[in-house]
Amino acid sequence: MGWEGAKLINETTFAKVEAFLERLFALSYERFNEYPEIPDISPGYKGEIEIYWRTEKFKLCIDIPEASTEPAIFYWDNNRDVIIKGSTLDYEKLQQVYITCRETFS
Repeated sequence: MGWEGAKLINETTFAKVEAFLERLFALSYERFNEYPEIPDISPGYKGEIEIYWRTEKFKLCIDIPEASTEPAIFYWDNNRDVIIKGSTLDYEKLQQVYITCRETFS
C-alpha cells in the first residue's frame, strides 16, 4: 500500500500522467502564451492518479486509471451552475477539456 492506504503507482501510470501533463502544458502555452496553474496531483486507492485544478473560476478533476483499458474520468465545475462529468480513453479529448474550461472561465 502507498500513501494513506493508496495502492502504489506503477511506472506505466506515472508515464501516462507525465506525457499527458507535458502535452497539456505545451498546448496551453501555444493557446494562451502561458502555462497552466500547477495542479494538485495525488495517488488514488486503486492505483490511479488524480490531477486537480482549483481556481476562482473553475474546478477540474481528472483521474488517470492504472489500466489502459479503463477510461480517464473527469469532473468540471464552474463554481456556479455548470457541472460536467465524463470519461474517455482519448487523452487528446481530455486535454481539450482543460483548454475549453480555461477558455470559458478565465
